[in-house]
Amino acid sequence: MKFNKGVLLLVISLLVSQQQIDGVVAIVGDNVILQSEVYQNAQLLAMQNNVDISSSQYLVNSFVEKSLNSLIQQNVVFEYAKNDSLVSVAESDVNRALDDQIKSMISKAGSEDKLEEALGQSIRSFRKDYYEDLYKLMLVDRYQGNFMYGVSITRPEVEDFYYTYQDSLPSSLASTNYSIIEVPILPGKEADGQSLHFIQSLRDSIVTGVDFSLLAKKYSNDNGSSDSGGELGWIHRGSLVREFEEEAFSLDVGGLSQPVKTNYGYHLIQLQDKQGEKIKVRHLLITVTPTPSDEEDALNIIKDYYYSVQSNPELFDSLSVQCSIKYNNRSGVYPLTENQEISSEVLSLLNTLSEREFSYPVESDFHSYLFVLLRKSVPSEKPTLENSWKFIEQLALQKKTNDKFSEWVNDLKKEIFIKVF
Repeated sequence: MKFNKGVLLLVISLLVSQQQIDGVVAIVGDNVILQSEVYQNAQLLAMQNNVDISSSQYLVNSFVEKSLNSLIQQNVVFEYAKNDSLVSVAESDVNRALDDQIKSMISKAGSEDKLEEALGQSIRSFRKDYYEDLYKLMLVDRYQGNFMYGVSITRPEVEDFYYTYQDSLPSSLASTNYSIIEVPILPGKEADGQSLHFIQSLRDSIVTGVDFSLLAKKYSNDNGSSDSGGELGWIHRGSLVREFEEEAFSLDVGGLSQPVKTNYGYHLIQLQDKQGEKIKVRHLLITVTPTPSDEEDALNIIKDYYYSVQSNPELFDSLSVQCSIKYNNRSGVYPLTENQEISSEVLSLLNTLSEREFSYPVESDFHSYLFVLLRKSVPSEKPTLENSWKFIEQLALQKKTNDKFSEWVNDLKKEIFIKVF
């Protein structure tokens, strides 16, 4: 999916304006829904539905209305789900789902930088803001899943659904079966040593009296916090990467860490305050940037893979799996995948190929080199009972379950205090 800058700038501008006039738009039981939450959820809905709302005030209003209704329904169900001892969501499940969602968003956007530009905030900041919302959404989904477990659908119901909605049924999306071999451009010892030496010199300056916030504003590579002097605010345990969190929680108030290495680079962390399982911290990040020599090393590795596949094309899939295990990246064998779920740079490469053909290695937006194999391409087609029974059956079942669930939620609304301002 390619994000439209106009959409994002429009919605983000709305969000920014709400910092001045943010207020309560609805109360559901014990839960308050803020104006900023409605606009942020509308932004996510637009992204998820691949809809450009920048060209129409009607679309903006429509998504804001959908967002508010969705949040009200979510909070109504949450009021019941949170008191159900049979339904729970572990912290690890939320973190895993959040990781998967962010990875998917990065893939669709094309790179971490492009996603942060689209969101208007750093990935770290988005993760912090969205954690509680995702927990609530997962709890509601599990409660809904338990409630709807017994819903089934008959063949006559599927046929009736098809004949009623056949003119408006979406065509199946074009899909592609493909494989990727990707080699990351990783910083070597020279690059690592340069970054470590530099951040250590910054730490020495802080110890001798230079203001932490001034150095963070000038040198920190965390765009989400550098302008505020590295301030991260109050952070709950479990919302930070492990190495950072372990060091941060071990510090005394006012304490300054030694350089801490994470996947993002080297950090200096200063603990400003601590209350139980939450801390207030600021940090300074120095990323480790690969040298030209590191780029050349990665290029040589991908060329070796390419020449191996040229000699024996049957090696492609086994090598892609090996790279997936070794580098934990996009390498791998992908079954039929809807084209809208494939990153734009990968899809553009696939579109240049014939079936069973593979591309030449190219440099990607993910600081890596990759090449792809097109195995099979399936065009879009209009669904019928003959060619898409399972697909139509799923749509019919989904409508039936949604209708029943909506009826149930409407009954719940009569028993819960709801006020929309």
